[in-house]
Amino acid sequence: MLTKSYTKEYHFNPTNTHHINIIFPCLYCRHKVISGMVFLPAPNFAAKSTEESYNHEDYDFECESCKEQYYITTYVGFDDAFIRIDDFDKKTKVQIEQSSEKDFEEEYLQNYLEEIVDNRHLFQSFQTNIKNLKKLNTVNLNDTQLNSLLKCQIYAGLITLMETFLSDTFIKLTLADDEKIRKFVKSFPEFRQRKFELNNIFEEYKSLNSLIRSTLQNIMYHNLPKVREMYKNTLNIDFPDIGEASKCVFIRHDIIHRNGKTKDGKLLGITKQVVNKAIKVIETFVSGIAGKLNLG
Repeated sequence: MLTKSYTKEYHFNPTNTHHINIIFPCLYCRHKVISGMVFLPAPNFAAKSTEESYNHEDYDFECESCKEQYYITTYVGFDDAFIRIDDFDKKTKVQIEQSSEKDFEEEYLQNYLEEIVDNRHLFQSFQTNIKNLKKLNTVNLNDTQLNSLLKCQIYAGLITLMETFLSDTFIKLTLADDEKIRKFVKSFPEFRQRKFELNNIFEEYKSLNSLIRSTLQNIMYHNLPKVREMYKNTLNIDFPDIGEASKCVFIRHDIIHRNGKTKDGKLLGITKQVVNKAIKVIETFVSGIAGKLNLG
């Protein structure tokens, strides 16, 4: 029978490291144990010496096969870092995979986009959330100020639902089709304006896929005139009229950035009736797009 009796330390250079993954065979069943992202604490920059500069964080994770629990502590100082695993076997080899903040952002973006591409119920999700907003709009908190605040939050959430549908739908349909990706790159203004030297063409080509994905994520999908052109040029559909939906976007802007007032300082007066009208506008607008894309 295996006896765990050692505290093991594994040192690594923390420079440019955002998080680590710790990998080793389970001491009991030999299944590969993977910690997942272990984020590193910042050192104590107020310390006067390396010895005093260490900050630490405790983590625990388990073997997926036999459910054995493991406990580790990460230590990060000025110029050194290490993990300490308590109650461990001294012969077991431990692998530490280091990832930078850029790696983390790229991995996050990749996972985010994969979830969108795999989602087959974009319009259904929108409809479910619209129903929830309608129910929430019937709530009376018996307080004038709180009711006003609630209506403003519902209104802002409504525009977020529209943005989410427009972004997720465009990303999903574009990334699923090489021809649509080509159309997007050819027609999107930021790509048309991009210049590079001919001797950099291979480097630009290698980074194109990553550039497309980050661009798709960073587009402001409440900019309806811009998004309308994207849908037309890439997905070959015409938007319904954007006039009323755009007015709703402008009101949301005042709710978020002017605390529910116009630029002249006038209160918007977001009531239950105003919210219901906006819900109808956005629901009709999004349903029109979903219909043209056969997403119903």
